[in-house]
Amino acid sequence: MGEHERQPSDARVESLLRACAPTPPPGFVADLQRRLLTDRAPVREPQRRRPLLLGGFAAAAAAAAVLLLSLAGAGPLGAGTEQDVRAVSKCRLLAVPGHERVPAIVQRRGAPPRVVYRRQSVRRLVTRC
Repeated sequence: MGEHERQPSDARVESLLRACAPTPPPGFVADLQRRLLTDRAPVREPQRRRPLLLGGFAAAAAAAAVLLLSLAGAGPLGAGTEQDVRAVSKCRLLAVPGHERVPAIVQRRGAPPRVVYRRQSVRRLVTRC
């Protein structure tokens, strides 16, 4: 027997499946056709893009106004004054005396070398503003 040969029970199963096929309720098809195929004006959804578009136009207008003012020499980007702006640091570098522990290697006769810490006065450079 080949793979695609029909068996006698296939016809019975096929007719049973066709008889049990789901069918919509009687009023559903007529209601669906009436809703979808009638010539009504489509319901418009609220326009959500309008505020976004208006905000984009407002931002572009503000940027254009700032650009025009700066080209004219006024506004936040223009060189409205004759003075140059120079940042001057009022910070100074000072040498501050202090004490800290400094390591030293001590070597004695007959003993291995060892590290000893001594307190010494040192000068550190500190920035004061």
